[in-house]
This record gives sequence, structure tokens and C-alpha cells, in this order.
Amino acid sequence: MLSRETIRKIGILTVLLFGWFSLSTSFGYAQEEDELLQARKLYQQGYYDDAITMLIECINKLKSIVAQKKKVAEAFYLLAKVYFTVGEDDKVDTNLKKVFETYPTFSKEETDLEFKDRVDQTKVKMGIGQVVQKEPVVEEPVQVEPEPEKTQPVIKTDTEKPVVEKRVIPKVKKKKKKRFPILLVLGGLAVAAVLVYFLVIKKSEDDGYDIRGSWNLNFNWYAKQVETPGNVVLTFSGGSSSGGTFVSSGSATGTWTVNGTQIRWVYSNGTTYTGTIQTEIYMSGTMVDFEGYTGYWSASRAGVRSRSVIPHSGVFEDRAN
Repeated sequence: MLSRETIRKIGILTVLLFGWFSLSTSFGYAQEEDELLQARKLYQQGYYDDAITMLIECINKLKSIVAQKKKVAEAFYLLAKVYFTVGEDDKVDTNLKKVFETYPTFSKEETDLEFKDRVDQTKVKMGIGQVVQKEPVVEEPVQVEPEPEKTQPVIKTDTEKPVVEKRVIPKVKKKKKKRFPILLVLGGLAVAAVLVYFLVIKKSEDDGYDIRGSWNLNFNWYAKQVETPGNVVLTFSGGSSSGGTFVSSGSATGTWTVNGTQIRWVYSNGTTYTGTIQTEIYMSGTMVDFEGYTGYWSASRAGVRSRSVIPHSGVFEDRAN
């Protein structure tokens, strides 16, 4: 069965993971939309540079996957259209050629007649499409009209020049990139660290008993099938409730540790006491000395009346000297 402390740690970890997942989702770093759809939206909104970047990334990611050839061809097609829109004509033919090299049967209904003409030209150059033959124009007989009276010829000045329609190249918009919320993440990690300290580390310390102070120790050794009872006063000290040093009324010294309700102290000669802290004023357990002899013990906080499982005796033998 899991201990209360383990369950608490699992709960804290679950909360932290859920919080991190929520942050990641709320800032939109999970890609839910198809990349081509995103690139097409960027193109329609005029963010041409961002559309180009996304399409190139999509192509590089999918071009080695056979099952994605049609999608790669569609990405090349849209990339060519973006370049056509911004006036980079040299890259239009290159990407249109890659469309049909990747997926020769690729076709798409195109509403931009000028771009459609470029697509058809590329297909013809690659031997995929056929040149559309124009029907011969049949000239109707022209009726001869009487020659008009001669007039002075109109001399055109240099300022009168033929008007040539040019394709308007739209301005390229720059889309602001989302910045990763580093300060928010660092703040979240700091809060998580504080929560872990107070809810796990500090709480674990608080769950343990603080045994620092003086205790009346009653013990009984089994040595050569003879019981040897005795008592002594132990004084535990240290900077933390989880461990420190002790000294007995017989001047023996050693170290002690507490983990939850479990206590252990070891004399300088190796004699070891282990047991359970049952209340703030009472604990008991067993011990083994440096020669291998064993026994049992109980202790009550000095100055507080408590039960004892070992009768007091005038014999002093704490096996520590």
C-alpha cells in the first residue's frame, strides 16, 4: 500500500504536469491545422514571406515520404504561386517543374488565368501538356470605301507613348512571430518549486516527530541467555528534526536520524538502536551491540509520565562503553 507521502508526491507531480500541458496548449504550440492550410491562409492574408517559409519546411519534412508525394506537389504548386504573386519569376518555373517531377498527374483548378498560362507552358516544356492550337481566323471581305480627303498628317510628340499594362506586385507583409513566453514559464517553474518545497519537502519534515531534547531510555539486553535491564538518559540535539547528535548520561555519544516515524541512533562504537516513534512522548524498538547481542528498549520524554515496557533497574549497562 502506498504511503501518505508517496500519494502526496504523485498528486503534486500530476498537478505540475497538467499545468504545463495547459500552458503549452493555451499558447498554441500544438499544431492542430494542416500546414498547407496554414500556408494558404498566410498567402491569402498577404504574409508571403511566412507562407514561403512554412511551405519550404513542409516540403523538406515530407519529401522523403512516398505516401505524401501529392501533398509535396501541392506545396510546390502553392510555393510557385506565391513567387508568381511577388514577382520572383525565376523561381516560378523552377517550382512548377518540381510539381510535375514529384507528381506527374497533378492537376488543380486555377482561377488566375495568367498563372494558369504559366502552368500550361511548364507542362508543355516538360512534355506533359499539349499546345493548344488556335483556330484560323477567317477574314471577311472588306468593302472598299471612297478615299477620304487628304488632311494634314498628325505628328505625334514624344510625350505620347503606348500604355503597357504591367502586373502589379503587391507589398509583402511581415507577420509578427509569436515569442515564447519565457518569463511566464520561468515564473511557473519558480511557483512549482515553492509548491514542491512546502507541500512535499517541508510537509515531510513536519510529518516526522521532533525528538530533540532529553529522554529516559529503558532497555533490556539478551547476553548469554541472561537478561540485563537498565536505564539511561539520552539527550538528542541537532539543527534539524531529521537528525543530529546525542549524548547519554553515561557520556556515550553518537548520531541519530528520523525518517517519518522511524528512528535510528548509533553509538560511536557501533551499537545501533532502531524503532518507532509512537507519540510525541513515547517510542520503542530493538537494538544490537558491537558484539552482536540484541535486546529491546522503550523511551519516554524526560519530565513527562509515560508507559514503559521495561521495569526500571538500578543496573546501568547501555552497551555503549
